[in-house]
Amino acid sequence: MVIPTCKDLERFLLHINGEEKLVPLKGRRSLTEAVELNKEAPRIISTFGKKEFKAVVGFVDMRGFSSKARGKTPLEVHALVKPFIDLVIKVSTGLQWFIDKTIGDEVMVIRPIFGQDVQYSLIELKTPTYTVMEITSFVSELILALRESNLDCNFSGGFAIGKVVLDRVGVDPFKEWTCYGNTINAAKRLQSEVSCSKEPGNIIAVGSLKYEVPDIKEQLDVWLQMLPAVERIRLSDCTPEEKQLKGVGEAIFVQGQVVLKGDNI
Repeated sequence: MVIPTCKDLERFLLHINGEEKLVPLKGRRSLTEAVELNKEAPRIISTFGKKEFKAVVGFVDMRGFSSKARGKTPLEVHALVKPFIDLVIKVSTGLQWFIDKTIGDEVMVIRPIFGQDVQYSLIELKTPTYTVMEITSFVSELILALRESNLDCNFSGGFAIGKVVLDRVGVDPFKEWTCYGNTINAAKRLQSEVSCSKEPGNIIAVGSLKYEVPDIKEQLDVWLQMLPAVERIRLSDCTPEEKQLKGVGEAIFVQGQVVLKGDNI
C-alpha cells in the first residue's frame, strides 16, 4: 500500500471540482460521495491554505514500543515497527483517510468531513456523531487487521474533531501536504492521555476541544448510546470526561479499551 502523494491528493481535488472522476471503493462509505453532497466543497477546496474545514485528526501508535525497541539495533527496530506502520497505512487508505506523516511507530491520519454520508443523513445524525462513527469503523478495521496479520502488538490512538487548514509546504523538488490547527494538538494530547494507561489491549480517546465543537458532550452521549446497536466495537469506559489539555484548552472526550463485539474484556 502506497502513502497518498501530492499527486493523489491533487487528483482528489480535481474530482471535487468535476475535472476528473474518481471511482469510490465498492462497499465502502466513500469520501467522494460525501463530498458530492456538499455544494460548498468546490469553494472550500479552492481556498486550501486560506480557509478552515472540519476534520477528524488521529494519532495511532504501537503500545509498548519503547520497551520493545530498547537495546535493539536499527535493523531490528525496523523489523519490529514496519509491519505495524504498513498495516495502519493500509487500513487508513482503505477507508479513505489521508496520511499526514509517520514518525517512528506513530502515524498521523486525517479524515476530512466535507459532507454527510447518505446513510447517516437519512437518520439525521449530526456531524460530530457521524464523525465518531467513522472513527469506530477505523478502529474496528485496525483491530481485525492486526488479528489477521498475527502481529503481536496493540495500538493506542487519540482522535480529535474540529477545524483544520490543509496546505502544501516546501519548495521544489520537495513538497508535501500538511495540516494546521489546535485540533491536531488536541489529538496528540488525547493520544498521550491513553498511551500511559495500565489497561491492556487496544485503547483510544475520542473527543474535541470544547470551543471547537460546543455540543461535543451531547454528541458523544448519543454515539455511545447507539454504539451497541450499529457498530461492532465497545468501550470499557463510556463516561465523557472533561479536562484541561495542556497548551490547547478544555476538552471533552471518552477513553477506554476498545474490543469487538463478542470479545471478553
